[in-house]
Amino acid sequence: MGQATRHQVADIHDGRVLRRHRSRRPLARHVQPRAPARGPQFRVAGSDRRASRGAWTRDCDGIEAAYGQLRPADGRRPHQDLERPEEPADAGHQRGHGLRKAAGMDCLRAKTASVTLPMAPTWVTPKRHATCIHMCMDVRAVQVDGYKLRVTTWGSGSPHTVLLPGLSADGRSLAPQIRAIRRQRGSTHVIDLPGFAQRPALMRKDATFRNLARYVGAVVDQLGVRRAVFLGHSLGGGVALHLALERPDLVEGLVLIAPAALGRSLHWIYKLYCIPLVGRALLRPQPSVSVPFLRHFLVGSARRNDMHFLNMLARHGSTSRDRAVSARAIVWANQPTWWRKLVLYVVPGGEQLGFAVGDRLSELGDVPTLVLWGNEDRVICAADAHRLRDHSSTEVHVARGIGHMLPLEAAGWTNAHITRFLGSLRQPLLRAA
Repeated sequence: MGQATRHQVADIHDGRVLRRHRSRRPLARHVQPRAPARGPQFRVAGSDRRASRGAWTRDCDGIEAAYGQLRPADGRRPHQDLERPEEPADAGHQRGHGLRKAAGMDCLRAKTASVTLPMAPTWVTPKRHATCIHMCMDVRAVQVDGYKLRVTTWGSGSPHTVLLPGLSADGRSLAPQIRAIRRQRGSTHVIDLPGFAQRPALMRKDATFRNLARYVGAVVDQLGVRRAVFLGHSLGGGVALHLALERPDLVEGLVLIAPAALGRSLHWIYKLYCIPLVGRALLRPQPSVSVPFLRHFLVGSARRNDMHFLNMLARHGSTSRDRAVSARAIVWANQPTWWRKLVLYVVPGGEQLGFAVGDRLSELGDVPTLVLWGNEDRVICAADAHRLRDHSSTEVHVARGIGHMLPLEAAGWTNAHITRFLGSLRQPLLRAA
């Protein structure tokens, strides 16, 4: 085992073998004696379990979720141990590095490793892309009124930041913002709305904005959070607005990214969701989102010709049955009265499905609010932002050439404004501490 032995080395990136080469070097410090000859076998720290090459190449994240911590076979300290806390069995998460790469950010997990084929591994070596985001992550399912809401938490203690994804989305759609906020002091919580990450699907009678805000408030109470800054994108922004109106004691500040429920504008294609048969056909389970749909309705001109970005969005835009049912329930539960619905179909701009907060914005008082929008948003028009311009505690910023997917299209621009806003909001608290 100590002599030089010819073996094959492969560099695996995002679960795919990029290159192979032949090498001659001593294997005494690298190969486990009990490792089978077929293989690479990844040893699990503290146990005799092995992870096969197939498991690694299928999904780098999946191997961490299934086998936990990975470390070198010879006991030397790696650059970073890979570990992940246990998740609920029905978490139903779908992960991948492509979306985060397309968003122009470093990967949240180690995605590069050098392994020895066909013997046991030499190193499981995270490169510079690796971070510790998964080493302090806590994932739980919180039950409220028969629904399960998946909550992912990084860090501990105050101040607290709560992120709410949009319609049919989960925390992956806010991955760049999660990373930026985690660099600051305190806790970061991502709450996936009912039906979008956990079963059962949301029912129509429970899908009003007021109920969604109540569910989020109940989850925050169970987490033991007294006050937090709420960040919401699209649907999540509308839920955050309603929560600020219903539970002002919880809201320290608001970050609204292309929020729903602020005004009355809505693209004509989304009005079709209100028609039962047409809406059922549009909001159906699908393995991916079409690139033409992304280019014409969701993405602005700045990234419209970035095919790599569009393909990654399409690949990770799958909609399961529960997500489709929950999305239909939210749309249909928040429709206006029948006579206003007729106006909704024929008047340009129409009305935002009857759940706009309207004149209640004055009840927000002096809650510090940051509003971010893309000027080419074809889902919810950025003109709705003028409703908050008159509030002295609100600042509004509009990005040029950006559409509705602002958190991913302009991640750096968005993160810069969020980081500055949170810093200015919490600086007095940090000085007092």
